[in-house]
Amino acid sequence: EALEGEALRLETIDIIGPAGTPDNGYQVTSGTGPAGFDVGPGIFYLGGWRLEQDAAVDVPGNPNSKTDIELARQGGDFVVCLLITERSVGAVEDQALREVALGGPDSAARARLMQSFPRVATDGDTCAQGAVSVAALLAAEGVTIDPYSDELISSATLQAGFTPGPVNTDPCQPTAAGGYLGADNQMVRVTVTAFDPKAQTGTMLWGWNNASLLYRATVNDPLTLTLATTPVDEEHAPQQTQMVEILAVDLDLGDGDYIADGEGFVTSLAQGYSFDTGQIILSNPLPAKYQGLTTPLFVRLWQAEVPFNAGVQTPLDAVSGITVAISMVALPTRIAKRPFWRFAVRPATPTSIYPQRYLDAPQPPDGPRQWICDLAVCKALINGCTVLEDCRPRFNPLTGISGGCCGLVLGPDDVTAAGGLQAVVDGLGGSGPALLSLKPGTYTLEAPVTLTSIHDGLTIESCAGGVILQADANADLTTFRSGLVVMDGVAEITLRGLVFLPPEVPFGAAGAKQVRLSSILAIMVRTVHALTIEDCLFSLTTTAVESFGGGVIVAGPSLGVTIRDNEFDAKTRIGIVVGVLALVTSAAAGAEMDQWDVSENRFTNLFCAVIGFAQLGLISCRHNVVVGGGTGIVLAEANLGAASGFTHEALKVAGPTDALAQAAWAGLRPDMLAQIIRRGETILADQPAPAAPSVSDVARQTLAEQLYGSGAAAYHTMAGSAPGPATSPVPPATGAAAGVKPSASKAKAAAGAAAPKSDAAAIDTASFETINEAAVSAEILERKLTPAIRLEDNEITLTAGKTALWVGLAVVLSPDEPGSVIVSGNRVVVPDSGTVACALLLAEGAIVTGNFFWQLNAKPASGSAVASLAIVNASPALAVTGNVIVWSDFIFPQRTLPQPSPAFEFLNTVL
Repeated sequence: EALEGEALRLETIDIIGPAGTPDNGYQVTSGTGPAGFDVGPGIFYLGGWRLEQDAAVDVPGNPNSKTDIELARQGGDFVVCLLITERSVGAVEDQALREVALGGPDSAARARLMQSFPRVATDGDTCAQGAVSVAALLAAEGVTIDPYSDELISSATLQAGFTPGPVNTDPCQPTAAGGYLGADNQMVRVTVTAFDPKAQTGTMLWGWNNASLLYRATVNDPLTLTLATTPVDEEHAPQQTQMVEILAVDLDLGDGDYIADGEGFVTSLAQGYSFDTGQIILSNPLPAKYQGLTTPLFVRLWQAEVPFNAGVQTPLDAVSGITVAISMVALPTRIAKRPFWRFAVRPATPTSIYPQRYLDAPQPPDGPRQWICDLAVCKALINGCTVLEDCRPRFNPLTGISGGCCGLVLGPDDVTAAGGLQAVVDGLGGSGPALLSLKPGTYTLEAPVTLTSIHDGLTIESCAGGVILQADANADLTTFRSGLVVMDGVAEITLRGLVFLPPEVPFGAAGAKQVRLSSILAIMVRTVHALTIEDCLFSLTTTAVESFGGGVIVAGPSLGVTIRDNEFDAKTRIGIVVGVLALVTSAAAGAEMDQWDVSENRFTNLFCAVIGFAQLGLISCRHNVVVGGGTGIVLAEANLGAASGFTHEALKVAGPTDALAQAAWAGLRPDMLAQIIRRGETILADQPAPAAPSVSDVARQTLAEQLYGSGAAAYHTMAGSAPGPATSPVPPATGAAAGVKPSASKAKAAAGAAAPKSDAAAIDTASFETINEAAVSAEILERKLTPAIRLEDNEITLTAGKTALWVGLAVVLSPDEPGSVIVSGNRVVVPDSGTVACALLLAEGAIVTGNFFWQLNAKPASGSAVASLAIVNASPALAVTGNVIVWSDFIFPQRTLPQPSPAFEFLNTVL
């Protein structure tokens, strides 16, 4: 039975792990008294044992306990532990075990698990910090926790032996070997009752019969006890000078049955058992806590108490010939119980000990076996406590895994009972990759779910669809200005199959009919490495005229981001609401996009599908569908100072009718980009930003001038004109109207691309200033990335709406960086020639092939016409082939065709 039971216990650990609950069992909530708490009903597995509570257990704080009072008075944090101890229970305690047919002697016994909930003070408020506190407390007493099973492992050891036989000087006589000198087979139990770690000395208690002789007793007076039953004979009756241990009741089983405590008051007998009176007399009076009890006491018989020196063989007595050597660090007094050892000796084989290992080498204790795990970290109150973090591992039974569900599967009620979604994901954190599968339903958040490095490897998914995340309407909505989910310093995060319903958070009071300015945001990414968002729905409908927000906003470094097969939807296109936005502002300039894949998403009725104004690296946008949008996909290098200088210089020198100037303006659209930056500052101002180097205003101005000068020089090189006098990055808005002559460029604009829209007729100084401030901040923080961008097989249809149109596809880079762009297989349709379908500005190399760029009407509905395809490349490394363009294009630099040839080189740019 023991072998089978142990095999099943280990198998259970292999399947479930060292600890966990399948039904939210053993949940800690506030209780009564100083630092008091309750432990809820349910099932819990620990060390392979299945534990079950039918009702909550109240663990009240003790108003007389100095520890509890100090914890509560100081608002101290503590860990609630679940501790189980394996205890042997005999028929003397639980009379139901007695075999009545024996008519007296009965050795029937059972192993029973006793549970308790010790409090351990901790300096931290997390489960990880609490675990450190518990481990440190145990380590000070020579005990560690086995990570496989959560079992307490004592470092104490015992080696048994025998007193050597007498030395024989007669060479004709054999030497007498030492050995067991008793007349009976015996099981010896040894334990330690006191130990001084500094002196390495202690006191051990030992007994015959495995110290299993136990009697019920009642108290006559502090020195006199009456035994409830008569010993079977004088040999098994308590003897004078023999050691006894007085035990109180640990658990009342009802019907007059009890379980005795495992440890108690140890003393010798001044007078042995009297068969006439049934009494024994103690050498020392009972402590006060044993007097006046309504339940019986129990008397355990030991043989003797013997002093010992650690590591030294010490005889148990002067008769048996048995010796033991005990080594230990300290005697446990707080959580772990005192260790014991047991071994057998037989007169038939006096030099043997069973098991043999006790004779061969020092052995760890036989018991008591104990297991421990942390349930929660709490803050003590004068009455009760506040649960800071739930530490219980959760798992889903196999029968609950259906419909694609796996990992920890919870429904809305389960999440609420566990303290909310934040508490659930915190409970899964810190132990490596974890999977949380949510059942269909609405999950209401009182505050944003924040994911940090402790959540690395976390996957949150819907196991059957219909999982809705939304804000609590009664909560402080301003906290959701950062989004429903906030990621900061995380890695390997996956969100799958979720529906995000972010609230509309107003800025200030509402107007007469509707809010003028608000934010709406589902996910804020501050810093992330390896993020996957797939098969999610982002509902981004807003009613505010000047709303700002998006489905996913990135404000810091992001590496390895996959956004795939999602839907970003708004009922109407109002304000600046973006599906995916990475944004640099002057205050938050750390946004980076590297190794990004944005594919197979659908964007409906948004101001823009994807905007990346960030440090750009490897980015791929493929097979996306944009319907009813005002802008498709825009990727702009964060260091836009040079591109801004290029565009500004073109407008200032050549004027708005110049083809090169209008192409640069159509790609950059400083008015639109600056508006996004300004709106974004209202959200990103509250986000933690990377520490920027301390740079003076003079240095910032110098850097701005350098960036502007680089772009201006690039313009004059392309235009073939001489640069004018040095100017500041953002000159006064003068001289950019009709009076300025066109550039000397010989590049010819295609038909219908006569001038940019009317709002570019004058230089928008404020917009250029906003862009340049952000560009300078980004340049200071810049981690050098090489832009390598692919825009492939996207379907984009822009329609007129309440917000202005920008561009279908746009990439804006820097003439100082070797960035490249591939635009292939896209279909971009815009309402008329007032909107550019595709614009590329200042790429070092570009390939545009096999696309369909279509302006539905040749005449713009308002403003001036622009080219359907506008490319201003920073070098001749440019190939534009196989595209269908309606109505016009502007491509610079122009291509020089080789002489006709039977080969195909004439279709390509060959440098």
